[in-house]
Amino acid sequence: MSDQIEAVYQRAVQRPADHIIYKGKAALQVSLKPATPTSSGNYVGSKKGVIFMKVAPCVGDKRYDWEHQGVTISISEHEVGQLIVALRGKETVKFYHDKFKGSSREGEEIKQMTVGESGGTVFVNMLETKNGESRKIPGVPISHPEAIVLAELLKAALPKVLGWT
Repeated sequence: MSDQIEAVYQRAVQRPADHIIYKGKAALQVSLKPATPTSSGNYVGSKKGVIFMKVAPCVGDKRYDWEHQGVTISISEHEVGQLIVALRGKETVKFYHDKFKGSSREGEEIKQMTVGESGGTVFVNMLETKNGESRKIPGVPISHPEAIVLAELLKAALPKVLGWT
């Protein structure tokens, strides 16, 4: 691989910093995995990127259990617009992801995320169901300024998910 192509590839696959909103009972982490270009440095036939949203409960003084109790849901480019509308308090959106949809294992692992305004605050709520057992993480309240920042980050992430930048 030429040095120029290698440099393009390395810039493209770098992961931006996570954005985390810490609250008393839970925290929200938003991560971006950009699209991966082909070895020639272009995005034709590349793998799309993804936005991950993860909620974890507070397990002590300013400590959050991301690894064992966190719930992560991936947001597709098709869902970003809905999420931005919800962050602006315009409507409530619900995402329902069944890991095994369409297979004989359908319903075994379901993740649900609801984002909407209640009492002047936007809340992010997540629920995970594995083998019939549900686990709900406390909702993460997001202030209007935090929601604006998050919406702007999602807008900026969309071209990176598709490899347009």
